[in-house]
Amino acid sequence: MNIFLTIPQNGKILVKAGQKVDFETKLFEVKNQKTVKIDLQKELNISPQNIFSYLKKFIGEKIKKGDILASKKGFFSTKKIKSQWDGVLKEIDHQKGLLIIETEENDDKKSVFFSPVFGQVEKIEKEGIKIKIEKKEEIEVKEEKKEIFGGKIFIFENENEVNSQNVEERLIIAEEINSIFQTKLEALGVKGFLTIKKLPKETTLPTFQLKNLDDIKKIKKNWSCFIDKNSNKMIFYE
Repeated sequence: MNIFLTIPQNGKILVKAGQKVDFETKLFEVKNQKTVKIDLQKELNISPQNIFSYLKKFIGEKIKKGDILASKKGFFSTKKIKSQWDGVLKEIDHQKGLLIIETEENDDKKSVFFSPVFGQVEKIEKEGIKIKIEKKEEIEVKEEKKEIFGGKIFIFENENEVNSQNVEERLIIAEEINSIFQTKLEALGVKGFLTIKKLPKETTLPTFQLKNLDDIKKIKKNWSCFIDKNSNKMIFYE
């Protein structure tokens, strides 16, 4: 089975066709976009809460150098704030009176993205990377995942088997987990949870619930998992 991973337009691919990859393999890097903040509260001498009354651009709108971002009429003249950059208006902070623009310029920092699967690079394409894995099972979960998720698994059966070495950075699979043990697992650095019953406590970690209860019996201890964004099917493989 092939998994296709989309690469951003400004991403630089760091692997080659035929190369074996694992969870520590750097797949691609992306230069971070430069962001700038414009203090309209100071520039126009306005209350931050009233910032929307003066805006000429809105969130998500493309901006060109020289575009008017905001203006304020006075008795004798109108003060205009013009953009010095090409980019996109990413955020309006009405608490501090700021406009935040993501420019088309890059800063000196780079973000590195690691492989969410282990397998072999089948093909490098313009839009991304095709990786071959040995699929064993495809199991439905109740909700779609909003981001790519992948990693090794740990099937929870006995509390005495749990330690930082065998659960860190792993997806915990269990019928149910009580609140005390959930807290312990999170402290040990687990990557997420796949359960039959909903977790007892809120968590910032990725969580999944099995759609078909018997599917938990299909999962083997030595497997890894992968789920693409906007998908509700988790793939298990060796």
